[in-house]
Amino acid sequence: MTTDYPDWTRLMQLIGADIMMPIDIQGAYIMMPVDIQAQYITLDIDITAQSVGNISIDIAAASVGNIGIDINAQSIGNITISIDAQNIGVQLQPDWQTLQGKQKYFRAFAVNQAYAEWATGNYEVPAGKTLYITHFGGSCYATAVADADKPQICRMQIWNSTDTEFLSERGGNGGGSMVLVTPAKIIAGKNFRYQIQNLANHNCTFYITAGGYEI
Repeated sequence: MTTDYPDWTRLMQLIGADIMMPIDIQGAYIMMPVDIQAQYITLDIDITAQSVGNISIDIAAASVGNIGIDINAQSIGNITISIDAQNIGVQLQPDWQTLQGKQKYFRAFAVNQAYAEWATGNYEVPAGKTLYITHFGGSCYATAVADADKPQICRMQIWNSTDTEFLSERGGNGGGSMVLVTPAKIIAGKNFRYQIQNLANHNCTFYITAGGYEI
């Protein structure tokens, strides 16, 4: 004979220094408010569902440990996270590496050079490091005053010379600059080359600079 049990609700209050409580919930619809106050907590959440509604997380603490969230779902609604802490920051990788003092700057120049001459610099990425170039630019101007009103055409290039892989190129009258939305990546053991060429029909002085970060 099959027995049918009525729905029931039970209040539960847990007070303790160390509590481990694995919870496995499978259901069509679940609404479960959770309020956790503790000196230290490690919280791993693994959600596997066809549809996930709103997930609101509000953390107010002086120090927060590890929060691991793994969501595997066909459809995810809104995930709202509000964090109130004494010290917290979210930085893009280039900004973070700059704050960590790992930024890199390069410069090459040449004085009074004729048409088609180059100024070139080279940097071999150290073992265990990866170089990311985020921007480069340069300038070209006539050496002689009599040529100052003429076009000062120059061409700038950055490339992985080890693999003959051109990363970016820029040209113009008097120079120019470029910010790389996706940083150019040069791995350990490869040579980063940055160079500028005089394409004016008179002697020019010119330089190229490049920058980024290394991790």
